[in-house]
Amino acid sequence: MDKLTSLQSNHSAKVNMELVLADCVVPIAQMGGSFIILKSPKDYPPGNAEIVLQVDDAEDRFQVFLPDGLNSLSLKVNINHKERGNYEIQ
Repeated sequence: MDKLTSLQSNHSAKVNMELVLADCVVPIAQMGGSFIILKSPKDYPPGNAEIVLQVDDAEDRFQVFLPDGLNSLSLKVNINHKERGNYEIQ
């Protein structure tokens, strides 16, 4: 494979991550196994939420619990993953 062909076949995925709360959507900058990093801080009490992960044209949603809620003094948010199935944001 020549250098030009190699450059043309590279793909940069379009990635979007959001934290969906009962009354708003908060953009996510990074995700780890048990935490997320928000793009901007916000206050929000502990409770259920949903993370939306979009990569190119594919989308996945998963339920999480925010044991410490969100704090406007920190971008890092601890999360506990919930099993897929019955779920309601409260």
